[in-house]
Amino acid sequence: MKKGSITHYCYLDSPLGKLTLAGDENFLKMIEFPDQKKAKEIEKSWLYSETRFKSESDELIRYFEGELKKFSIKCQITGTAFQKKVLNELKKNTLWTDDVIF
Repeated sequence: MKKGSITHYCYLDSPLGKLTLAGDENFLKMIEFPDQKKAKEIEKSWLYSETRFKSESDELIRYFEGELKKFSIKCQITGTAFQKKVLNELKKNTLWTDDVIF
């Protein structure tokens, strides 16, 4: 398996719908709606683990409930130039702490 690749995933029910959280042992690398047309398919090598994403899930739930304003989730996000631009704007608006890696 390629170093830095996604190794784990889980699902989270949110007020916006079902979310897929995915990443490796250290970083959250993907949050998306699994029912989207262009959603990344879960690979056979990925392990389902709610335990791995417990802290991330807890923070997202607290955010959706209005209890959390800043995330401490360690992320490593990749994407298109547009996606990175959007994520950088989110960072400017203090939704993310310095633990987010772009």
